[in-house]
Amino acid sequence: MVSGSLQLKIMKKFFFILFLTIFLSSQTQALGVAQDYLKDNTLRLLQGQEHVLKLTLQNPQEEPVTVTLVINSEIATIINPNQTYNLPAKSFDTEIFLKIKAPKDAQIGDAHKIIYSITPQAKDNNGGMIGMNMRLTRSFDVLIVDENGVGTKPKKLNYYYLSFTIVLFFVIFLLWKRSNIISKKLFRKK
Repeated sequence: MVSGSLQLKIMKKFFFILFLTIFLSSQTQALGVAQDYLKDNTLRLLQGQEHVLKLTLQNPQEEPVTVTLVINSEIATIINPNQTYNLPAKSFDTEIFLKIKAPKDAQIGDAHKIIYSITPQAKDNNGGMIGMNMRLTRSFDVLIVDENGVGTKPKKLNYYYLSFTIVLFFVIFLLWKRSNIISKKLFRKK
C-alpha cells in the first residue's frame, strides 16, 4: 500500500511530465499580417473618395498554411476575394488589397472602424478544411476630412473627468447643505 504523501508526489510528477510532454510536442502556429503605414492608424479620406490599402500575409512556418480573411466594414471590400488564401512555407509576400470608399453623404469628422481577421485552416482526415481557434484580428480607422485634410476625430467622453465632476458637485452640495444647517443653529433666536 502506498502512503498518501508518496501517492501525492507520484501524481505531481506524472502531471508535470504530462504537461511537459504536451507543451514540448505542441506546434505553435505563427502568422503575420502587415498593412500599409497609416499615421495614427487612421486613413483620412474626402467624402466619396476611394483608396486601395495593401495587406501582406506572412507565414514564417516550415509548413504551408491556408487562411481565410474576413472583413467587418460597411465601407471596405476585398478586391478579388477568395474563400481561402494559400500561404506557402516561409512566405512573406502574399498580397491582398482592400478597397475603401468613403460615403458621399459622410460628414467631416465622421469616423469608421475597419476590422479584419485572418484565421488559419487545418486539414481534416478527409482533405477538408477545419477552422482553428487561432485568429489574428487587426483594425484601423477611416476619418472623413475636408480638402485641407482637416477632420477632427470625434472625442470620446472621458468618464474619469465626468465622474470626478459629479463627485465634486455632490461634495460641494453636501458642504453647502451642511453650512446652511450650521448657520441656522448659530443664528437661531432663543
